[in-house]
Amino acid sequence: MSRFQATKSMSVQGVPTQRRHQAGIGKIAPSPRKAVIRLTVDQILADFDDPIVQMKAEELTTDATSDRERIENIFHHVRDDIVFAFPEHGDLITASDTIRLGVGQCNTKSTLFLALCRAVGIPARVHYSLISRDIQKGFFTGLAFWAMPK
Repeated sequence: MSRFQATKSMSVQGVPTQRRHQAGIGKIAPSPRKAVIRLTVDQILADFDDPIVQMKAEELTTDATSDRERIENIFHHVRDDIVFAFPEHGDLITASDTIRLGVGQCNTKSTLFLALCRAVGIPARVHYSLISRDIQKGFFTGLAFWAMPK
C-alpha cells in the first residue's frame, strides 16, 4: 500500500521537524470518530534530500550519460549491494538508514530506490500491494506465519 496510517500517539522520533510539517504530521485528518495522521512513504521514508542519500546517488550516477543508465546503476546497487534481510525496525526506516545498515527487504529497498532516483532528479514513485501469506509459506514459519494477515 502506498500510504500507511498511524494513530496520534505514533512515535515519529528521528524524523526532522521540517519533514514532519511537510508531511502534515500534527495535522489531524477530518474524521468524526478518531483522529488519524496519514504519512506517505515519499514524504517521510524516502528522504532523498538527506546528505547520505545525495552522496550515494551522485556516486552511482556520476559516469552515467542518460537517465536510463542512471536508473540501471541505481537499480543494480539496490538489488546487488543492499543485502536482503529484515531490518530490526521493520518497514518504517528511511532510505538513508537503509544505506547505513546495508540491508533491506522489499519495501525498504523500494523506498531506497525511490529516494536515489529523486536525488538525481528522476521522477519516481512506488506502488505497494499486499501479498497473500500462502506465497510466503516456508519463508516465514511458526507464529510469524500464522500471525500474518490472510
